[in-house]
Amino acid sequence: MDFHIPNPKDIRDEASLVEVTFTVLDAQRTMVELKQSNWEAFGDKERAEGIWGGYNFGWGLIFEQGYKAACES
Repeated sequence: MDFHIPNPKDIRDEASLVEVTFTVLDAQRTMVELKQSNWEAFGDKERAEGIWGGYNFGWGLIFEQGYKAACES
């Protein structure tokens, strides 16, 4: 999917590409793999690396929060 990173100060239409794969390991477990690419869409290398660093850390939190919310409902 195209993943548009919100930035209210910046009106450029930039998007990375996010691919999520689910692999069944057994009856109780599923492996989730997330790949985010198309960093060149964000222009210069320094800016792209800064955005990548935030999301490289952030996806773990996003998945943990989403999993927790799903389990609590």
